[in-house]
Amino acid sequence: MVKRAATTILRKFFYAPKEPAEVIPSRLAYTFFEDGLLSKLSPLLISPDEETRENAANVLASTLLSISSTIHTVPESQPAILETIIDAGILPNARAPVLPCSGSEGVDMTAEYMLTHLSGCALLIREGNETQQIYAADQECTETLCMFARGLPSRGSFLDTLIADSFTSLLSGNLRQQAKATILRTGGCKEWIEEAAEDPIVSDASA
Repeated sequence: MVKRAATTILRKFFYAPKEPAEVIPSRLAYTFFEDGLLSKLSPLLISPDEETRENAANVLASTLLSISSTIHTVPESQPAILETIIDAGILPNARAPVLPCSGSEGVDMTAEYMLTHLSGCALLIREGNETQQIYAADQECTETLCMFARGLPSRGSFLDTLIADSFTSLLSGNLRQQAKATILRTGGCKEWIEEAAEDPIVSDASA
């Protein structure tokens, strides 16, 4: 039933990673959330059926990216959304299909699973409390941010802004030292942040 619903949704809303904020209108994204679709689709990210996994990842990525761009307009929904991301296990489930490829230069940064992981990470890092941010760090969110930062083809896109804002939150909070360590050991990540900010954010590893 859920698989059929996901397939129907994808037929109506063409998936276009270059403009993720426009994939699913925000009103529909919040309807999906209120109907419990995030919790229902999360387990399907680790389904043994590839088509089921991809359908679930497509809808989750599109929905979470849309919510990421509009969550400040619905503050009353924010706590429940963040709790759902954690309680439904969206982050670990989204990474599970790509773990065999971790560290590979061939990992597709527009893959639905990684976009799901990125958007869930960004919501927890930018909007979450300290406990939720720690959870995000434990789920390798800094690593995912760096992977996307290195692979972005252009500046000024929605993903570009989402990633920059997430790095700003990480580097200004209690997770600063942990985030710095990950950034400094990930090739190209520190340079991307400095370019985005137009001045150095992360000190040299020897500092």
